[in-house]
Amino acid sequence: RMYDNLGNLNFNLEFTSNDVFENNKEKNILFKKRKNLYNEIFSFTFYKSLKNYQNHRNILICGGLQYGKTLFIKSLIFETKTSSSPEDLFFSGSRKDEQLMKTTLKINPISFFYFESDNTTSLFNFLDTPGHSNLSDETESGFRISDGIVLLIDCIEGVNILTKKLLNKAIYFKKKCFIIYSKLDKFIFELKIPPEETMKKLNFITTNINQISFFLGYDMITHYNPVKNNIGFLSSKYHTFFTIRSFLSLYCINKTQQYNMKKIYN
Repeated sequence: RMYDNLGNLNFNLEFTSNDVFENNKEKNILFKKRKNLYNEIFSFTFYKSLKNYQNHRNILICGGLQYGKTLFIKSLIFETKTSSSPEDLFFSGSRKDEQLMKTTLKINPISFFYFESDNTTSLFNFLDTPGHSNLSDETESGFRISDGIVLLIDCIEGVNILTKKLLNKAIYFKKKCFIIYSKLDKFIFELKIPPEETMKKLNFITTNINQISFFLGYDMITHYNPVKNNIGFLSSKYHTFFTIRSFLSLYCINKTQQYNMKKIYN
């Protein structure tokens, strides 16, 4: 507040407003510099940790036609980015014909990063393969470059000819195979099968897989059984996946108490 020569009051607001504006501008510049520096340091350490190729794994997702392979990868994306809308998370490949036909025609890779407690980064490359039998060359090329295999089997259809061929290829290429029973929600909401019949159906599929692997010459040490934690259960529609061990860890009241996994599965 100031007086002129005639004694009138003059309010000098220009000085204070410019001063505040310049201070905010300097703070914004410093904030942007710190943010850019943090991003540069984080990207440097992140990419440096990825140079260790021992932490890289290529995982092949294979199965029959319309068995839920792409939907399974969509569920993984949904779990990693829960803040975004589900429509933005879903992908259908980069080809327009795949988006129109709503099926996979070529191998679609997607990478997931896993940060461990000791500041090491693991890179998982998931390979989504087509399920049609005429596109088996894409699946076979994925077998050659993958470190492990995730085989999806429809709970309703069970084991078919294509599943036998995929098991045979896994044995031929000497790959570790993890089996997932997909579309588990159809037992509950569509067919409305009671739990006892569902259990018999899943045990029948497991018996068929073990018989096929035995006749193909697979080592019986890797005998497939949900109790051995080499079979999982999936419902991609509801973004749900569990094994007997993960189910036990979720619903275990007292973790110090010992539980029999076989008894829980039965």
